[in-house]
Amino acid sequence: PSGGEAAPDGSTSPQLTDEQILARVHADLVACYQQGKKTTPTMGDGKLTLLASVDAGGRTTCVVPTDDTGLTQEVEDCMSARLARETYAPGRSWAFELPVIVRAGALALGKEATGPVIDDISEHGLPDAGKVVQSLLPKLSECVQPVDKSSGLRIIHIGARVGSDGRVSCAVAASSGPVPEEVRTCSRSTLETARFGAPKSGAGLVSIPVQILGAR
Repeated sequence: PSGGEAAPDGSTSPQLTDEQILARVHADLVACYQQGKKTTPTMGDGKLTLLASVDAGGRTTCVVPTDDTGLTQEVEDCMSARLARETYAPGRSWAFELPVIVRAGALALGKEATGPVIDDISEHGLPDAGKVVQSLLPKLSECVQPVDKSSGLRIIHIGARVGSDGRVSCAVAASSGPVPEEVRTCSRSTLETARFGAPKSGAGLVSIPVQILGAR
């Protein structure tokens, strides 16, 4: 995300840069990887993007891992839980996505993808995720269209955690830059209407990349 964003009243939002956020949690994320390495010695390099939402009080309300490669579920869960405990200065609600990469045991900030947009739905533990998400895509696509086409954003990632009853327990809409509140609210509200089949392990995850039409 970019730095502080001007609010209508002239104040600055508490939104931090990716670098500032990673600096707060870096040591603990490394510890997550190291612990996972003890359990799974064969685990090597990997990457992960954490989608997160923060309320006006500065409390992290939802964290959804996506775009994951190479890391075990144990490590992903540990990193997600750590980011979920982080608090920020109160102000306005905001959301961000934090891409991290692990190479040779060292953890650093990942880079945004610069290639063509690939609309792959990511899920964990939800056997019927594809069918459910397909039914929501028209509305989700409408939700993201108010994004300023000149902002440089091409994709909004809309993620959710799903409880044992198939209901969405929390949802987040984030991107590489600030996402308007109306877009986040509409996306969350739409996803929260979804009803998934019971997750295999008692909890599920889903992440949906939704393209902003007309964005370059």
